[in-house]
Amino acid sequence: MLKKNSESHVKIKDKLFAHLETWRLYTVIWCGLVSLAGACIAFDGFPTLKIAILSFFIPMMGWTAGL
Repeated sequence: MLKKNSESHVKIKDKLFAHLETWRLYTVIWCGLVSLAGACIAFDGFPTLKIAILSFFIPMMGWTAGL
């Protein structure tokens, strides 16, 4: 039984690593920066802090969820 637990632990570790590897942090950050740039264009300057944070993080969460 101990062997099965250690095998399932390795599988969870491998799955977690695969997800982290798929996220590719640079593409997630790029998505947020492009969205923030779009908000700056739409607001004809830097938007309020609340809108800037939302326009940066919401697309990043959607991008990560899509992966």
